[in-house]
Amino acid sequence: MSQTPPHEPAPESSDQVLSSWKEIAAYLGATDRTVQRWERQDGLPVHRLPFRKRAAVFAYRSEIDEWLRRGRSEQGRIAEPSEESAAFADEEPRRARTLAIAAAAACFVAAVSAWSLWPSGDDVAFGPSEPLLDLPGLQASPALSPDGTRLAFCWRTPEAQDYDVYVVDLAGGEPRRLTQSPDDDLGPSWSPDGETLAFTRHHWSRRRWTGGAMDILLVPAAGGAEKLVASVTEPISFYPWPGPSVAWWPDGSSLVAPDTPGSAGQGLFRFDLDGKRLDQLTAGARGSGGDASPAVSPEADKLAFLRRSAAGSHVYIVDIGGDPKLPTLLAGDIGWATSPRFSPDGGEVWAWMGGADGAKRRLWSLDPRGERPPKVLLEPEGRAFELSIGHSAEGDLEIIYPSAAVRTSLWLLDLTNPDAKPQRIAPSDGLSEYPSFSPDGRLLAFSSDRSGAPALWIAEADGSNSRMLTDQLGDIGGSFAWSPEGDRLLGSARDDMGLHMFLVDAANGESKRITSGPYIYQNPTWPESAAAYVASDVGGGRALLRFDPDALEPEEASPRGALSIRFSPGGEHAVFYMGEGALIAARRGSREGVRVGWVYQPQSFDAARQFFCFLAREHDGSGRATLYRRPFSGGEPQSLLTIERPWRGLAVSPDGARLVYSAVDEESGKLLRSRHGR
Repeated sequence: MSQTPPHEPAPESSDQVLSSWKEIAAYLGATDRTVQRWERQDGLPVHRLPFRKRAAVFAYRSEIDEWLRRGRSEQGRIAEPSEESAAFADEEPRRARTLAIAAAAACFVAAVSAWSLWPSGDDVAFGPSEPLLDLPGLQASPALSPDGTRLAFCWRTPEAQDYDVYVVDLAGGEPRRLTQSPDDDLGPSWSPDGETLAFTRHHWSRRRWTGGAMDILLVPAAGGAEKLVASVTEPISFYPWPGPSVAWWPDGSSLVAPDTPGSAGQGLFRFDLDGKRLDQLTAGARGSGGDASPAVSPEADKLAFLRRSAAGSHVYIVDIGGDPKLPTLLAGDIGWATSPRFSPDGGEVWAWMGGADGAKRRLWSLDPRGERPPKVLLEPEGRAFELSIGHSAEGDLEIIYPSAAVRTSLWLLDLTNPDAKPQRIAPSDGLSEYPSFSPDGRLLAFSSDRSGAPALWIAEADGSNSRMLTDQLGDIGGSFAWSPEGDRLLGSARDDMGLHMFLVDAANGESKRITSGPYIYQNPTWPESAAAYVASDVGGGRALLRFDPDALEPEEASPRGALSIRFSPGGEHAVFYMGEGALIAARRGSREGVRVGWVYQPQSFDAARQFFCFLAREHDGSGRATLYRRPFSGGEPQSLLTIERPWRGLAVSPDGARLVYSAVDEESGKLLRSRHGR
């Protein structure tokens, strides 16, 4: 296997190689930790030998010299008090390294000085949150009007299957419905004069896993006819709650929104109000999941936004009119970010950052100039995703945000009884998801946050005797696969670099990470002792890899393009997910397969010896899915039941007698308000 990833051509063999973090750091005159941060945040060209127990890295001096010559400035980033922050830009690489060391010391002193001028991270700048509207159903996407007297928001009433845009007078009165569509209308944004709302319409029926069809529309705030501005493609990785997808230019003349035009590549673009694309403001990085949730500074000189990567979603800022390919990362080590917004004076960027599912998030203040560390403004109630900042009619600075709560359960279905009804198992007050049966069918592994943190749990096959195996993995990224012997589990969890594979002892919960680098590894299956399969982007695009979990030498597996695979016990048949929702069944080793349906999620199918089951999403915006069973011998899939609100994961016992899936028991979304308490 080549040491250089397929999408990165190897330099000439005579190029001098730096063969460790220590050598790379010495060449740049920095610490190991600093150059690792430069690789993660600034594109320092470092190569890896994937699937090593230790991170095997190397770099070419010529590539680092070219990286330095490009002038990738480290100034303007938030420095951690315990690390250097460097600025380097010079035509002479050796001189650039000297300047980097001097700039690091200066930035470190400035960061420590700025730190002392701000409250500590434990100080809360906003007062307690209080409910804003007493409404049933789910509310989201709040937007305070420029004069602080009205609130635009999205509401899915108990009778509805989609979100529509409403406006309510905060002094009193009933919400007024502005939009009516079978699709979700989200992210309203006020024009600077308070007369018009821009929003986005997300088309479920035209949705694909690689991107979603989205319309940008305008509607009068007082009610009236909609105006279509443009139809664009949103980055799928963020849907549905990164924050509003559209932002107004401060003078009200244009809008900023994401798109993926074929020639320009994915990024954020400026559109006039008739839909003409004016400027490309960001260019999505190679391998990123896209740019979203734009916010324009009051002076229209900077753009804050989210960028999705293997490590999560993070807040970036770019100079408007500058190079769209050179944004600055504001904070990469705090967690998943959503809804970046400029403070009213434009001097700060505020964003929610924390757990990927909205849990353990806090509202952080980020300095666009990088002259002070982040500070905490608010500890929210519940799971926080979106954010509106403004002044009330009384002049108080306030924020409004939706607080979401979701409770899910595992459900057991007896496949041997056609009249059986699903039974709730392993109940909890939190999330239960990603079930997986042991090879002998006696045990069930699943993930849950019922203990207060994401953890891997096991129970008897009927859900009884639940016990936590480990909570030391972090944010779990999918189902864990059992080894054929049933003594270990293989699965993925997220850190600040990517989504990595872990091996967990099924008896005592001891775990070890077996992959490294800024890559994604997920959707594992382990049909043979020395052969596991996992989807990964380590070679560029996402592909299925085959490897021995103990030897860690991967090779690309067929079929090309598969993102998830399940084998029948004994390995005679295989079912694989090909992206775009397509599910294919084939005899193992065959070059031909049969398309059998459109799966709900990459982990919403599993195989028994004689048949397989899968969940198929209904593309009507309802969120429902139908559970099907289909024999490997052929024939039409048999509908077993409709699941109103499916969640994540599905498992079939090896003998085909039982099926377990995850579904939503209860969800809520209420709008809360917190006023400035400084």
